[in-house]
Amino acid sequence: MNKDQFIEEVFKIAFGSKRFRQEHYGNRNFSYSEVIKQLKEHSEDSLKWCCIPDEDQKEFQDAFYEECEKWIF
Repeated sequence: MNKDQFIEEVFKIAFGSKRFRQEHYGNRNFSYSEVIKQLKEHSEDSLKWCCIPDEDQKEFQDAFYEECEKWIF
C-alpha cells in the first residue's frame, strides 16, 4: 500500500467511500485535521457502545438499521 492508498482508506473510514462522500458532502475536500477529528469521534462512540448492557444493544442496533434503510432505499 502506498501513501495515497493509505490516505484514501483513512478518509473512507472517517467519511465513507468516495461515492458516499460525493453524494453527501459534494465536492468538499476534508482536511487531515477534520479526518482525525472524525476518527476520534468514531473511537469515542465505539467506547460508548461497550458501556451499553448487552440486553439493550439489540434495541439500539434495530433502531440504527431502521434509520439506515431510510437512506439506502
